[in-house]
Amino acid sequence: MIVGNFISMQTYSSKKDRTDALQAHARQMLTERNFDVNQPADLRTLAPLMVEQTGCHRETARRHLAKAARRLRGEYVAQRGGKRDGAGRPAKEITA
Repeated sequence: MIVGNFISMQTYSSKKDRTDALQAHARQMLTERNFDVNQPADLRTLAPLMVEQTGCHRETARRHLAKAARRLRGEYVAQRGGKRDGAGRPAKEITA
């Protein structure tokens, strides 16, 4: 949710929700400005505008704009969470 001009963390139940809102805002910024994501471009020019509109940090804005551009190009973008092979404690062997 956007409160005033800022996406406030207090309006979200989790960081994931806020991240999703920032990602949607970055994608909206790129599509509204007809930004050609297939051409090499400096997304840092849009970062100050996103900081002003959302209240996020400059590096956060740059990261979300770059990720939105990759998604618009159809490139693979790593997802959060999920099972990782080889992670976690090995299961105990049951001997009977």
